[in-house]
Amino acid sequence: MYKRLIFVLIISIIPGHSLLFPVFADIQAPHYLLNKPKGSVQYSRDGQKWSPISSIKYLYINDQVKTGNDSSCKLLDQQYRTIQSMSENSMIIVQKIGVKTKYGNLSKAHSVNHLLGDMNKKYFNVMRKVNNILNKSKKRSVSNASKKPTIQYKLKTARKIKISSEYPDIVWEHVGPEYSYQLFIDSHRFDINVDKNASTVRFTVPMLKSGKHDYYVSVLKKGVHLYKPSKTSKLYFLSKQEQSEILSQKVAIEEIDPENGFLMGNFLEEKGLIVAAMDYYRQFFESNPEENQMRPFLIKVYSDLRLGHLKEAEINRYNKIH
Repeated sequence: MYKRLIFVLIISIIPGHSLLFPVFADIQAPHYLLNKPKGSVQYSRDGQKWSPISSIKYLYINDQVKTGNDSSCKLLDQQYRTIQSMSENSMIIVQKIGVKTKYGNLSKAHSVNHLLGDMNKKYFNVMRKVNNILNKSKKRSVSNASKKPTIQYKLKTARKIKISSEYPDIVWEHVGPEYSYQLFIDSHRFDINVDKNASTVRFTVPMLKSGKHDYYVSVLKKGVHLYKPSKTSKLYFLSKQEQSEILSQKVAIEEIDPENGFLMGNFLEEKGLIVAAMDYYRQFFESNPEENQMRPFLIKVYSDLRLGHLKEAEINRYNKIH
């Protein structure tokens, strides 16, 4: 049984600090993902108050959607991974299983399982991880409230990452304007200087042999090594065949909705290409800043990439809009 997310607000009061954090009391996935709205597409949770839909939107049990003249949208079933097209002058209501057409036309469902993966499971995983992130953020804010800031050059990088010749970039957090880096991939070393005003380091990895590699990043100041991680992280470079399969599926995703960065980000994240997924998610939220219910996906990617400053900024946006 799938229910709407229930949010409980916890307020932590510290001398001089008032912190507000949402905690997910009951994490349940939505039933449908509405995308590719065209013209006048509206939704309602009670059948009385209607709001326009201009981009992607999650739908839950009892949510209603209607289209006007020369209007349409697509409905992606989260559980059964099928897609349907809703025609103009139509209205549906989301039920426990499927949707009920109140009037108008809804096309027959066809499978997109091979493209979207298990989006229902993905949603659960994302929301659970973001719940943990929010709780850790709360504890960190509480413990740091009375501490003086200290200079830190310890660096965290993504534990596991996939790249390819099409998507060759890796990223990590820039720990300060006075620092530079050395990236080690197996026995290869890359010296990296960064714009002192940058908040993130982005490096395009040269062509590698397909398969698994070890990598780590060390931190330097004026040529002196200050930090080297105790463990290496894992990097996987896709083979030509693996990349070709992904690019072929990418074309199919674009046919579903060519301008939807969220679906593409979700697809690439599913394939492990989390830097590319980050780029598409960010593109989506730049164009659709009000779509806050999808923001946990970007928060999760920032967390996986160990981009703490971007993650915290996105959590703040999420809390303010929610």
